[in-house]
Amino acid sequence: MIKKCYRLLLALLLTVWSLDVCSQNADIMASELIADGRWFELKRHFDAHKDSMSAPLRDYAKAWVYSAFDNRRAACRAIRYLLRHRADALTPDTYLRLVQELACVLHRDGRDKQAAKVFRRYCRQGVAGADSSAVADNRRYEALYKAYAACPQKVFKCHGDAVIPFRLDSVGSAGHASVNLMIPARLNGTLLTACFDTGSSANVLSLRLARQLHLRLTDVPVKVDGASRIEGRMAFADSLSMGNIVLRNVPFYVFDTPVSDAESTYNLAHLQFILGMPWMEALGTVHVRLKDRVIVSPARQLLRHEEPNLCYSLSARVLNTRLQHADHTFEAVPDFGASHTVWGRAFMDCHRDYVLEYGRRKNVVYGGLGGMKEGMEYVLHGFDVQLGYLRHTFPAVPVFEQEADNLLGMDFFCCYREVVFDLKNMLLSVY
Repeated sequence: MIKKCYRLLLALLLTVWSLDVCSQNADIMASELIADGRWFELKRHFDAHKDSMSAPLRDYAKAWVYSAFDNRRAACRAIRYLLRHRADALTPDTYLRLVQELACVLHRDGRDKQAAKVFRRYCRQGVAGADSSAVADNRRYEALYKAYAACPQKVFKCHGDAVIPFRLDSVGSAGHASVNLMIPARLNGTLLTACFDTGSSANVLSLRLARQLHLRLTDVPVKVDGASRIEGRMAFADSLSMGNIVLRNVPFYVFDTPVSDAESTYNLAHLQFILGMPWMEALGTVHVRLKDRVIVSPARQLLRHEEPNLCYSLSARVLNTRLQHADHTFEAVPDFGASHTVWGRAFMDCHRDYVLEYGRRKNVVYGGLGGMKEGMEYVLHGFDVQLGYLRHTFPAVPVFEQEADNLLGMDFFCCYREVVFDLKNMLLSVY
């Protein structure tokens, strides 16, 4: 009888120890995935191991998963719970980062007044001990959302689907030619051509055009990371019309965009007027019919119960999709603003030995918002990727370590007749 009791006690202790070890392992993995911004892996890990995670880490991981995959109401609830009930367990910088994320989710949900109030409600508690740059960022974001709340964007569509024609313009130097997707548009009544850039976190306009077209310039400072970090101001256009839709109070980041001597070679002219993520989010679902040269946003946008293959990259506020090469998976930005696909620092860090062994090395210059970047690239030949059930082989794809993100560019998308960005269901489809 005594031996039997000892056996039961030992089994109980082993069970408790095993659960504790599993919880620690699950917590460590979740923390690493959050720190690296690997949201698809975090979602899979959270779905499989949430019962094994400690309560604080489970709440923390849940907030980031909901935000990355645009489950807005659930993300707001999860982040507010952390800020109210788990604040003592958060570092000051993490606390301020969650405040920023809550405001961003509210902004995507069209609740800009609440987004501006978030900073007043929570920031006093998180400022002490936080990094000075994080505190400055929060003040800048508060001013930004106040400006959004004062000038809410409105979209006016004709009955039925929104239909917007576009053209494909050749860009790039000899031997490296591709296309950009250009949309004829009237901005404050003036006919211009906008570059549709799915890799831009903001609508962008040059300072020259903003003054010429009498945009309402504000004193709100904005920043964007391009070839280098550049700073500008927030502005609003009274109207933006294209196809059969009209937008009012359209927000723009206004910069003194560079015009270099190499502009004719690298085609920086299209950077003067960019339509990015805010424009896509205003439309919801976007069907880019490359064969017909038309963008369609359906009047009826249905909820689909499918596993998402798009998420928000929370640091850059752009979309990421998941690609597979051989037995490796990695994330890339589906970027209509990139004329060519290029893998960046994230790919190089994970596959350095492979790139150094198989890549052909050469010096290059890349042009983008913020100027020109020089560096060393490694060209991988016959590189295949899989997006869902679709397999695509690039004759050559460069790895450019000076580029922060992996960019899936127009040389990929132009091989297909239609590309669908379904932001309601966080799905990217290529046909």
